[in-house]
Amino acid sequence: ILRGHGNDVLQSFFSNDTRQLFSVGMDKTLNSWDLKLPIPIKYFNIPEQRTFDVAFSPSNPNFFISANTFLYKHHLNEKIKLLATTLSNAYSVAFHPQNKYIAFGTKRLFLLPFPYKRKKRRIVLKGHRKYVKAVCFSLDGKWLLSGSVDGSVRLWDLKTKKNSVTMKHYRRIKSICFDPQSRYIASSSNGNDLKIWDLK
Repeated sequence: ILRGHGNDVLQSFFSNDTRQLFSVGMDKTLNSWDLKLPIPIKYFNIPEQRTFDVAFSPSNPNFFISANTFLYKHHLNEKIKLLATTLSNAYSVAFHPQNKYIAFGTKRLFLLPFPYKRKKRRIVLKGHRKYVKAVCFSLDGKWLLSGSVDGSVRLWDLKTKKNSVTMKHYRRIKSICFDPQSRYIASSSNGNDLKIWDLK
């Protein structure tokens, strides 16, 4: 048993190199764990409110983004730095597999060119009518997938930044993912719905 949070643990996930485990708590902390030790080796005190999602850089296992009402940059041996404001709760965040973009979902869906500087314009992908609760990129880097409380799953062409395909559930989307060949999409929603979509 790993003990270190002062309140409920909301999420846990491994770093890309699988050497460390991270956990996010209601106590506004994000802990880094060495799997050989029962206590956290690093504490991150997250400003503002609880963290909703975390995304690791595919090229640097020591760098990740956390999302709440802001996007924060984390290097394991450095202080937390502000990356961008999100204007409202950011419930989902993802790194492009070639580090070209960061996608995040609030009441709208955004793309940030990466590395991001505040003078760069963020790209708004219009289509969802309610909060975007899940985002992910295809492994080939050509597509972005988003799922919303409005019950829609949308596929975006990153070359044109256009909504290519829209798939529907009857209730809010909980999770989405691509298969490794980017042919199939899996999506789940409230009400025990799990759907598989063939993009061919």
